[in-house]
Amino acid sequence: MQKWYLPLIAGIIFILVAIGIYSMPGLSISVIMLLFSFTIILFGIRETAFVVNNRMLIKNWGWHLASSLLTLIIGIILISNPLITISYINAIIVILLFSKAVQNFLFHYTYSKRTQSTIGMNSVYGVALVFIGLFLWSSPQIITTFLITLSGLPFLIMGILCIALALTLRKTHKKLDAFKRSFQDKTKDTTYEIIED
Repeated sequence: MQKWYLPLIAGIIFILVAIGIYSMPGLSISVIMLLFSFTIILFGIRETAFVVNNRMLIKNWGWHLASSLLTLIIGIILISNPLITISYINAIIVILLFSKAVQNFLFHYTYSKRTQSTIGMNSVYGVALVFIGLFLWSSPQIITTFLITLSGLPFLIMGILCIALALTLRKTHKKLDAFKRSFQDKTKDTTYEIIED
């Protein structure tokens, strides 16, 4: 608690980063697109590994594999040419949403035959993805605004929380110092008796 100012410094840095993100959206979008491309690649690798490892359990696993490989290829294309990512982010996100919706419909179709259920969470999720994709396609500015807002918001929240923690630690440090001084003042004139056996 003696170094209560360290979270304060970290909080100020986090807030400055958030201000930088909001004041330079062009740079922010470039960094976000790079992270987005890495995320797409990792998601494609994960999906491909899942399909390959469970190919004996998944009927029509070739379609699932094609969908996950499409995701992986899109991620590789995006990371190799960042200008494509910035220019066509809306179309890329909508295509990925539709691809995931088709994959969920196929997954539901495969398992509905086994379980004899007519509706499942995969089909509901697929329909929701289609509606979200159509909404984003009709309002492309939402994605850019959303990405900039979301990229700066965690830094802003972390900054506020770090500053609040620093102020709490400072207050606790002061109370602890006051308690120590009070205890020392009360025990200063106390004599202790040593008892020997």
